Amino acid sequence: MGEGRPDEPSGDRVLRRSGEGDRHPFRVAARLADQIIRYTRQIEGDLFLKGIDLRDLLRKGGGTSRLTLRRLDVLLDSLPGESLYKTAIRNALSDDDLVEMAATPPTSHGTWSHTDLLLAEAIDRLGVVAWALHAYEKPPEPYHRPGIIRGRRRARSNPAVKAMIEAIAREHAELHSYTIDNPNG
Repeated sequence: MGEGRPDEPSGDRVLRRSGEGDRHPFRVAARLADQIIRYTRQIEGDLFLKGIDLRDLLRKGGGTSRLTLRRLDVLLDSLPGESLYKTAIRNALSDDDLVEMAATPPTSHGTWSHTDLLLAEAIDRLGVVAWALHAYEKPPEPYHRPGIIRGRRRARSNPAVKAMIEAIAREHAELHSYTIDNPNG
């Protein structure tokens, strides 16, 4: 018999029932080999910026960076969208592939940098100011962030904040000679 557990079918000794079929070592190795062949320069460039030599993959023990197929897979998955490798993959997509991807809802969300979060917050605050100045009839929806289900609104019923916004709107209306009821003059 093999070295698998006695309570599992023989086929599962190679591919456990974890639901991670795409992460099977042989599939990962084949996929990575294909990616390395296609995007050697981009992968090598991105890894160089992290202080990792792609050639370590072929060296005993993974070389000085201890690079393994698993670690390479993790590193490539975690590269930012603007990396050389991920940019090359996007550039290689056909128009039909792009249309198909746009029509498919995302299964996960990429990470947002601190700058991205600050920009989204600035967009939200500008929307609230525009609403307070009567550019919109109702408060705008918050800018979509990863991991937040659309349609659920944040509570904006803080009476002190609403009173402050209304006071600013009245002051602005008085300063620019229009009434709150008719912001166009």
